[in-house]
Amino acid sequence: SAGYMIASAADHIVARKTSIVGSIGVLIQYPDVSGLMDKLGVKLEEVKSSPLKASPSPFKPTNDDERAMVRKLILDSYDWFVGIVAERRKMTHEQALA
Repeated sequence: SAGYMIASAADHIVARKTSIVGSIGVLIQYPDVSGLMDKLGVKLEEVKSSPLKASPSPFKPTNDDERAMVRKLILDSYDWFVGIVAERRKMTHEQALA
């Protein structure tokens, strides 16, 4: 995806038929190692300035508010990405989405 974002500023993009070319999309992945920590007897203590600071955390399962925040970040980033591609490839937002 990042490669396509960069390439979208070019006049044309060349790829072989067998190339795996990125698409317009945004992804975030994070592990949940809280079960492993429980098995090892490791307890997490934290002090943070706001409830969603450092979320999502691999050290505990995400709650509904954290998932909603991550979803908002993903959707905002996706919209930004589509906008960049549309601008650089001289297309409408709808064409970039197609």
